[in-house]
Amino acid sequence: MKTLVQIDAEIKSCELALANARKWQDQKAAKKAAKELEELRYYRLYLETTPSEATLERQLSDLTYRMQRNEERFGSWCAQKVGGQKELLAQYNRECETAKLKEQVKTLKYLLGL
Repeated sequence: MKTLVQIDAEIKSCELALANARKWQDQKAAKKAAKELEELRYYRLYLETTPSEATLERQLSDLTYRMQRNEERFGSWCAQKVGGQKELLAQYNRECETAKLKEQVKTLKYLLGL
């Protein structure tokens, strides 16, 4: 599991990379470093709540189960709707907030070091 010290070290490294990218006017690298820095700061805020590793694993398990359940239910949901498969899937994902769930899973996997 990641610790605050590790995240702080990564934040400092990312801040240095961002400063170098801006110094050399590399917009692509600066944008990438800024996004990574934003994610790291979010991870740091999450770790400041001092969650236990068991709690993080339980949350990850719950989210994974929820995503699987949503995938299984798509067929029955889709049968009641009219439209193309792609459009219906996009609508279903919006309703189930799949993007939000994926982001939470990504965060938990990163913090657990998976």
